[in-house]
Amino acid sequence: MNILEHPIYKDIYDLCVEIEKLPASEQQTKVVTMASALEQPVSKLLDEIKRLKTDLLNVRVTPKEGERVLRTCDYAGNGMHSQGMPM
Repeated sequence: MNILEHPIYKDIYDLCVEIEKLPASEQQTKVVTMASALEQPVSKLLDEIKRLKTDLLNVRVTPKEGERVLRTCDYAGNGMHSQGMPM
């Protein structure tokens, strides 16, 4: 996981670092493992967003429709998970 590639990767990393600060226990180990495992589905999701953006460029839509879909992809693909989506 390259934490510079997307803001969500940094969030996952920061979460794991904070969990590691907790007292050692089986539960702590389980939780940090689960948090680390988020990287795989997130990576797949980001790859799918990139593929959809590429597919969209090959589809004929009105400029307004295309802009809306691209903004939606950018919203999902650029780590705006804590902010409102621009319309």
